[in-house]
Amino acid sequence: MAKTNLDPYARIFLDAWREGSPKTYREWRREGVLEQKAQAAAERARERVAELVSQGLAPDEAREIAFPMYLYPPRE
Repeated sequence: MAKTNLDPYARIFLDAWREGSPKTYREWRREGVLEQKAQAAAERARERVAELVSQGLAPDEAREIAFPMYLYPPRE
């Protein structure tokens, strides 16, 4: 799947991991699982954002909570 066809959240995942954890990014790309991981993380983030919005948070606030949980690499 070409990066241009990815979900916008998956693109955020790819950019964040490429910059924040390049070793893991390259490993996942070499193993052929990078886009699969990006799409799965995007789906989890989207579900969490929807859940938080349904609980009364603004979409921006929900993304501020969900993105670090699902799209960004852990801090080293």
